This record gives sequence, C-alpha cells and structure tokens, in this order.
Amino acid sequence: MVGVVGVGSFVVPPVYRAETTLLVEGHDPAVELARMSAVEAAFSSAGGGGERSVNVADATRSDAPRIARNRLGSLASREALEAWIEAESIEAWPEFEGLSRERILELLRERIRIAGDADRDLVRVTLEGRDPERVAEALDALARQFVEREAAAAPMDTAAWEDLTREERRIAADLDACEKRLDELTTDRGAWRLEAELGEQEASLATLRDAAFASREAVEAIERRLAAVETSREQGDPLEIRLGLLEDRARLDRLAELRAVQSEHEADRERLLERRGYRLSDLKAIEKGLAATNGRIEGLEAEALMLLDRRLGSARLEAKRAKKRFDVADDRANMLRDQLERVNGAVDRRQALREARDDLRDRKAEAWLAHAAAPSGVRAEIVDAAGTPTRPVRPQPIRNLVIALVAGILGGTILVFVLELLDDSIKGNRDIRSVLRVPSLGMIPRLGGRNASERVKLITVEQPASDVSEAFRGICSGMSRLHAVQSDAGLARGGSRVGGGARSGGRSSRSSGLRAVPADQLIVVTSAGRREGKTTTASNLAVAMAQEGHETLLIDANMRDPNVHRIFHTVNDRGLSSVVAAGESLEACIRKSGVPNLSVLPSGPVPLNPSEIFMEDEIERTFETLRRTYDRIVVDAPSILCGNDVVVLGRLADSTLMVVGAYQTSREEAVAGKEYLTGLGVRVAGAVLNRSRTRRRPMLETPEFPEPVAN
Repeated sequence: MVGVVGVGSFVVPPVYRAETTLLVEGHDPAVELARMSAVEAAFSSAGGGGERSVNVADATRSDAPRIARNRLGSLASREALEAWIEAESIEAWPEFEGLSRERILELLRERIRIAGDADRDLVRVTLEGRDPERVAEALDALARQFVEREAAAAPMDTAAWEDLTREERRIAADLDACEKRLDELTTDRGAWRLEAELGEQEASLATLRDAAFASREAVEAIERRLAAVETSREQGDPLEIRLGLLEDRARLDRLAELRAVQSEHEADRERLLERRGYRLSDLKAIEKGLAATNGRIEGLEAEALMLLDRRLGSARLEAKRAKKRFDVADDRANMLRDQLERVNGAVDRRQALREARDDLRDRKAEAWLAHAAAPSGVRAEIVDAAGTPTRPVRPQPIRNLVIALVAGILGGTILVFVLELLDDSIKGNRDIRSVLRVPSLGMIPRLGGRNASERVKLITVEQPASDVSEAFRGICSGMSRLHAVQSDAGLARGGSRVGGGARSGGRSSRSSGLRAVPADQLIVVTSAGRREGKTTTASNLAVAMAQEGHETLLIDANMRDPNVHRIFHTVNDRGLSSVVAAGESLEACIRKSGVPNLSVLPSGPVPLNPSEIFMEDEIERTFETLRRTYDRIVVDAPSILCGNDVVVLGRLADSTLMVVGAYQTSREEAVAGKEYLTGLGVRVAGAVLNRSRTRRRPMLETPEFPEPVAN
C-alpha cells in the first residue's frame, strides 16, 4: 500500500494554488435609509453625553459585508468568466485541452474559492492549476477585472475615505505595537498577577520592617542595661543592684545563697576565734571556704556581663540580617511597582487607541451616510496581489507516504491481532501443558518445506550435531526422566509400574533371565490428525535411541498410509501385515536400516480392512516376541481420528506419545484425541511440539508429579 501511494504521489501531476486578497466594501440605498432611521433614534434616545457615541457606533454598523459578499457573486459569473477566458487564453492550458466551454466553466468554478472576513471586509480569492506562473497571472487578471468593473459601476470621490482608511491603519499599527509591548511586559504574569504579588510583597515588607525594628530595639535595650551597670559600678552600688539592672534573676537568687554561706563562714570564724586553744587548721579551712565563696560572689557579675555580651552580639547579628531581608524585599517591591506602572501605562495606551479606533469607525460610518443617496455599488481594491506559488498543494508525497506507512503499520498490527485471536491452534509448550494437561517432552523445530526430500527427514542421521537432532535426543532423555518419576511414584503407592498390569509382571518375570529392559520399552507415536509429522518424529526418535546404544526396532503400523519404507529406502513387500495375517517369520520381514542398532519392520502389503489385523491376537504375541529381542520398540501408529488401530496399539504399548503440529493442530482436535485415548484406557505419556517456529534449542522440562508416599 505504501508503494502504491508513493508511486501515485509522484506520478500524479502537481497542482499549485495562487491567492490574492481584496478589500471589498459596499452600500445599498435601502439599507442606508434604514440605518439613518436607527441613527436618528439613537440620537433622540441618548439625550446627549458620552452615551450617544456608543449608540451611534452601534446604529451605523451597516450590512456592507453582506452586500460585498452578494456582489462577489459577479466575480465568478458566466459573463466575467467568459471574458476572463478569452483575455487570458485559458482554453490553451494543458489541463483544459479538448474540453468544451461548459466543462471549462464548470472546472473553473470548482477551482475558484472565495473566503471572506465579515468583520474586516477582506476577501481571499484562490485559484488552482498545474502551471504556477499562469495561475498567478490569471488570478491577478481576474481580480483587476472585478475591481475595474465595480469602480465603473459606482464612481465616487474616495479622497476623504482614503484619509480615514490611512488613519485607521496607523491606529491599527500603533495598537498592534502596544499589544506587542503589553505581551512583552506580561510574558511571565499579567497585571492582576503583578498586583497580587505586589500586595503580598508589601505585606511581607511590613512584617520584615516590624522584625527589623524589634531587633534594633532589643539591641538598644541590652546596650542600656550595660550602660546602667557601668554607671552603678562607678557609683559603688552593691552587687545586688548591678545584677538587678542586668535583670538576671537566676544570679540574684544564687547571690542570696552565696551571701548566706558567706555569713555562715564569718560566724564560724568569729566563734572559732572566741574559743581558746583552737586549732590553726580549722581556722585555715574556714578562711579557705570564705575565700572560695567570695570568689564565686565576684564571678557572678562577670558571668552575667559575659552572657549579656553574647546576647548583644546575637541581637546585633539578627538586626543586621533583618535589615538585609527588609532591603531585599523593598527592592523587589520597587521592581514590581515599576513593572506594574509600565503595564498600567500600556493598558491605558491600548484603551486610548481602541477608543480612537472606535471613534474613527464612527467617522467612517458618518462618511458612508453622506453617500447614502448615491447609486448602489461596491468599492473594491487589491490589498495583496497573487504571487507565484512555489509548492504544490497536492499531491504531497511525503505526507501521503507517512500516512500510508502509519496506516499500513496500524492495519497490519490490527490484522495480526485479529488473526491471533481467531487462531485456535496450539503454538507452544505452554499450550500443551494448559490444554492437554500432559507433560511436554520436547519441541522440534521445522525440518524444511513441504518439497524437502525424504532423506532430509532423517536429520538425526544427516546432521547429528544440529539443534533438531539434539531436540530428538532430548525427547529420549525426557521420557527416561518421566519414567523415573512415575516409577518412584508407582513404587510408593504399591510397587507396581503405572500402566503395566499383567503384561508388566509377565515381562518382568521373562526378562529376569535375560537383560534388564526399561518399563517404557514399547512406545507408540501418534497424532490427532494427518500431516503433523508423526512418521518423521517416530523415525528420528528411533534413530536417537539407536545412537544411544539401545537395540531399537521401528515398526510401521500405519496400514492406511505407510511411509517408513520410503524414508529408509527399503522394500515394502513383506512386513507387519505379513507376520500377523500370513504367519511369516519376523526374521524374514525385519529390514536393516543402515543405521547401527536400528532395524525396521515395514507395514507390508496394505490389507483391504486394516482394522481386522489389529483385532488379531497374533499382534500381541508378535509384540511380546519383539520385547525379548529389542531394548526399544517405536511404533509409527495411524492418527487418532483415523480409526480404532491406535487404541489397540496403545493398550499393548508401555506409553503413547502424541505429536502436535505447531500452528496446525487446533486445541479442540488435540483435546478430543487425547480424551479419546485416555477414555479407552490408553496411557498418554506426553506430547511433542513439532514444526516449532523457534530457532533456539528447546528447553527440556521435567514433568511434575506428587512425591511418593511410603506405606
């Protein structure tokens, strides 16, 4: 789709669009007379004053835009277009060659677009074509033709009107400049935000001012106390007075305690001196305690002064910081005041310009009233001539490619999602475990396409080191681990092998004199439907077992569509059907496969009714004979839905292996096949996912079973 859109975008001829702008203003006598009546009513109801200007402005707003749009119909009229076609030789344009005049007129009406602004009387006229220069020249000619025709229809003196128009443009330019300046001033915040922020800043400024004053007063109070203490010391006041001036209540209380201790020491000294024969050591102890008390009394004032000096330093520092915060806030407030003043000035200037513009519009309305009696017509002029377009308006290849690419991605995603929802096939090991509820024994990648040779299907022989060969060997290991887990669980429940029955006991007794063989000696390989790769899986699985050193036999029990003899390139003149139905010996029917430790028993001649062969007791005796000869026996059985053959084989086998085709076998078909087998007493040991789309080596999982419980 992307390619088609891209090619189409580059193949389709480009179309260019030219544009011109016209100023179209008109009046009509009937409309003007009605507006004059409205003006008179406005004058009579206003009663003078400033309200009259507003009413006149409202009453004199004419229907000029509507009249101009009506007159623009003549721009694309038949007469105008025919004159334009003749003047500009439009019939010679490549896109119009061979077309009739009526068809050309129809196409031109489609390509000429007129869009107007009812408030400003500006009209944009566009024209599309393939040649950009011709399109621009033709559009300019059409606009000039319209202007000249309307000027000839309603000639009038427009000198005063042009003066008013120039004045209106000047005011409009000043208003635009004022708006731009106002936008620059209010880029971060508008006037109301500035006012709100200024109010908050002034409130914060008042708080900071009070804090600065409070800090300064605290400093002055401390300085006054220090000065009072110094004066009291010079006057010789007691220590109690100086500490009171310092307002240190704690040290006053401490001084009172020390004075009491001092008095006690002095009293003790006097009592000691009055006594005769006192010891000098006692007097020294009292003198020492008195000296220590006097020292503490003298240190109280020094401690109080030192603490007050520290408080004075902290108060001065806090006062300095408060002053700095106040100065910063004051500068910010001044900046906001200046910005708000500039914004308010710009707002006032804008309001004045708007009032001047409204007044000028009133004057223009009055000028139109002066021409109300003149014949009806339209005044038109070209404001912006058509320039040569440089870029086509369509097609746009880049845009079309991007849109097509996005649409393709979205459509593909939706399609994949829908197909994924509608796909009911089994895709991975997780589906096998959740849908079939059996262990997943392995995952086999694709061997090749449908046209691959039969010899390539024996990949375990041709490419023994490949990931696919490793997958088949992993299936053998997985089945061994599965049997080990099941055997442990079976022994814990009663010592019998799962699914063994009487045959298991018989084989165990017979094999006691021979070599030890595994419980899963006879394995039947089947699938839910046809063409899921069970024959290829059975053949490679038998080769993998033979490569492990086991004496292995591959039996082709698919009497309806035998293929084992084709894979191993052997004849199928004698085989399983010959042994069961004709009584021939096994030695005469078993073929060498060319792989060490591997023999092949083909299907033999296909009977008319294959189900009758599997109803014979001879096939059970044949399998019992083969069990005593081979370590592993792999049976390629027909598909489950083809008949009752696989049920008979599954009952005689130790385990049955289901082959599931990835993205091929539906969940319903796989579940139906598995339930069909288990319902008839066949033990399904696990499943193998064939033709997996993953290219990595599959991860082998050990099936989970309950722990064995001791008796």
